[in-house]
Amino acid sequence: MEAWKKGEFGSPFANGAPPKINALRLFCQSVAPKVVEEFTRIALYSENEALRIQAGKYLLDQSYGKAPQSMEIKVTEGLSPSMMSSEQIKMFAAGKVRELIFSMIQSGQIEQYTQAYQENLTTLGKETEKASGDENKQLEVKG
Repeated sequence: MEAWKKGEFGSPFANGAPPKINALRLFCQSVAPKVVEEFTRIALYSENEALRIQAGKYLLDQSYGKAPQSMEIKVTEGLSPSMMSSEQIKMFAAGKVRELIFSMIQSGQIEQYTQAYQENLTTLGKETEKASGDENKQLEVKG
């Protein structure tokens, strides 16, 4: 087996991709303007409202980026110093996490935190379902 000469690459594909993939990429780039024109035509003139919305959303996402998604999580109870004994606060401050957790298990605090956490998740799930239902109602009203 011969060694590569200076400036040669070990890959048989000089550009990093096989020729078929490069050809496909070039083809897709060549038809992209026509695809954008078609999306624009659909977004502006289609009789199907769902298609207009999808095409418009795609064009806007490509033009300006997707809208940021956010979710607010409310924590009403959790692991906070106000709920710990002074000994537990000292353990926490000293970085003695194992001892702190063991102490919380013995005192039954872990169950309280777990129950509060599960209640928060249930409430959040119900709020998310309600918000999702409200969005669907708004879309139905507009339609």
